[in-house]
Amino acid sequence: MSRCATAGAAYYTAISAATRYSSSRSSGPQSSVVFSLWERAFGEDDWVSDAQAHGGLLVDWDRRVLMVFSDQGSDLGSASTRAAFLVTAVAAWPGWDVRWAFDGLGDMLTHLGEDVAAVRRTNRDPRPLYRDEPADAALQCLVTVGDTLAYALGEDAAPPWEVGVGLIEQLRESDRVTECTFVPEGGLHLEPTTRTAGVWSATIPLEGLAERWNGLWPGWTLQIWDGLYAEQSARSVEGIRIPAPDLDHGRERLARLVVQNLSLWVVEDQQASLAQAYPSEAYRAMLLEEPCWHSILAATAITRAELSATLRLLTGEEPEHPVWLRRYAVPRDI
Repeated sequence: MSRCATAGAAYYTAISAATRYSSSRSSGPQSSVVFSLWERAFGEDDWVSDAQAHGGLLVDWDRRVLMVFSDQGSDLGSASTRAAFLVTAVAAWPGWDVRWAFDGLGDMLTHLGEDVAAVRRTNRDPRPLYRDEPADAALQCLVTVGDTLAYALGEDAAPPWEVGVGLIEQLRESDRVTECTFVPEGGLHLEPTTRTAGVWSATIPLEGLAERWNGLWPGWTLQIWDGLYAEQSARSVEGIRIPAPDLDHGRERLARLVVQNLSLWVVEDQQASLAQAYPSEAYRAMLLEEPCWHSILAATAITRAELSATLRLLTGEEPEHPVWLRRYAVPRDI
């Protein structure tokens, strides 16, 4: 895959397609060769920026490393789905080192020995916690201060570590909590007496936070806990214990994503399924013009047996053959 392939590693990053790619990788390393060839066909030789990449996958064939990330705006963008993906990937890629890239593209470039400055955003000044009037949004992040205070922040709030030293003054009394009743996508713990901060994240790429920390939090020391949410629980006010991600829910959601994204392209049924989905022959031809995302899905030539094996790995059950119509028969909002 372009220049990374020549170095013995393959990467695939795109705005919307990356999460489909990574959510289908439970089928293991064999099928990813096709994706590598597709990326090479595009002739892309540059990385997108942190601002553009909502997900990514790096496959290092020489060192047998599989690295992935997906942010909260994409298919894998929940702590439960992430946890299920990692468990499944470890089983599907035996002998490989499966890693989550908590820094996003930065971790991938570091692994490849490339300059992370190539993907960094240019303007990373401290952000206000709320740009607009706070809304009744789903809870996303947990902020704890010493062993006395805790705040639950919604999706309408900026990642709290990006706000900088003015964060405490912007926290609202209405955000105060005495227990954690949700599974956060990330957390920030502050110890004002020692001016120490700890950050962990499930699906919010840190995008070089360590590089930018002194500008955001002058005088504070940063500890990055990767995805170890228990580090925050252990330091928080009594009663604040972050629940573990729901692995069963994550597996169910992944299984549905696999069916939704891949069942149309099962090789034994592909022509009939495409004709049913897109009756116009001219439109089908345009849809599959190379190189494009649809053409690579067609080229993967995933079989009924392979797709069923992937679902079996995710659910532990013996699935029926997943046909295309079923992708529209399942809820898409879980």
